[in-house]
Amino acid sequence: MTRLSRTESQNITRRKLKEAALQELSASGYAAASVDRIAAKAGFTKGAFYANYPSKQELMLELMRETSMRETVAWRALIDVSDDMDAIYRALVARFDAFLQQIDWGLVMAEIQLQAKRDKTFGKAYRVYQEQARKCSDEFLTALFAKAGRRMPVPMAMAISMLHSLATGLYLNLGSDRTPDASGRAADMLIFFL
Repeated sequence: MTRLSRTESQNITRRKLKEAALQELSASGYAAASVDRIAAKAGFTKGAFYANYPSKQELMLELMRETSMRETVAWRALIDVSDDMDAIYRALVARFDAFLQQIDWGLVMAEIQLQAKRDKTFGKAYRVYQEQARKCSDEFLTALFAKAGRRMPVPMAMAISMLHSLATGLYLNLGSDRTPDASGRAADMLIFFL
């Protein structure tokens, strides 16, 4: 059996901590979530947590960055797959529907935003993340509108804020509703927006 390198071992530890944090934060909320429980759920000690993350906030921001980047790359790739806008919209709807099914993630997303409003220090770090997310959204919307041969009907900053607000609102309002109609309503709203 091959021994893992230090980097490989650290990556596994971080992945397990992030998975445990997602569960803990969605179940308990930010304020009640404890580093002890996150570490225990991941199968580690509190010391292992702090060896990888200086704080619960840093772990939350890393979760946001990774998820945001993964989704942006996936959505951007869907635009390049076809020149048929109906096919692109169907693919985007399917991806968005899959994203809505990740109930834990929606709760954590809301918790992170609330914590950024409550805590000025965290809010400052969160705004750095938001700026990165806005750049990714700008690239996505620019590519989508260019592919459709349409011009953006509102300033880009406004379109990005609307897209983020729509995604968060749909997640909170319809994400936990497992009925087929809920997915259809969310998809219809996304297509209407785009």
